[in-house]
Amino acid sequence: MPPLRPDDASRDWASDRQKGRAMTGGSRRALILDRDGVINHDSGFVCRIADCHFIEGIFPLAAAFTARGFAIVVATNQSGIGRGYFGEQDFASVMDWMKSEFAARGSPIAAVYHCPYHPTAGIGPYRRNSEWRKPKPGMILQASADLDLDLGRSWCVGDKARDIEAARAACVGTKVLFDPAGGPLARWNDYWVVPRLADIIALLAQHEADHENEKITKINGFLTMSADYQAVGPDDEL
Repeated sequence: MPPLRPDDASRDWASDRQKGRAMTGGSRRALILDRDGVINHDSGFVCRIADCHFIEGIFPLAAAFTARGFAIVVATNQSGIGRGYFGEQDFASVMDWMKSEFAARGSPIAAVYHCPYHPTAGIGPYRRNSEWRKPKPGMILQASADLDLDLGRSWCVGDKARDIEAARAACVGTKVLFDPAGGPLARWNDYWVVPRLADIIALLAQHEADHENEKITKINGFLTMSADYQAVGPDDEL
């Protein structure tokens, strides 16, 4: 998959007010996952448990983020509902089962957001533009409001360009494109491209280590300044 060009993904679907609130208003970090192509293999409008096959590495990935206090969130376009291929209850049944599978492994899914609409192929009331349909950021912004998320410190993983665009529009801090057919782990513009979900765990570990090192550097700098101030005295000129 070719890298996204900045002009391909710069459309601003969120208002400045929404984005500002999403970036600074929350306190909790999240791992925001697309479903088909990230959690389960995308065999085309998956709507039955029997057809849902998990992608290798998804549960260790969820566990790594859960262990660091991230909420697990699913945000997925599901136009199969709007096209009439399956119903809302079919989707709900699959997601209830999927949530139980994650919970059984110690990584509960905090919330699921889906968009059933399609602007041209939807039937009846499902044929419309929606702020929730990626590449628009509506689902992510709603998750932020519902779960008190700090999107600037959150991660988003998707397998299509629209997932990255939606995350960018919502000002998600770390964006990852999962591309099993691509080359080795690489950085493109403001997002990562990985061929394996396990690579994201390595990225997370490095990111957390870098953050801790930054904190230690700041603390050491403060202590040094404080020691210099005490040695000179508040009334002396430095």
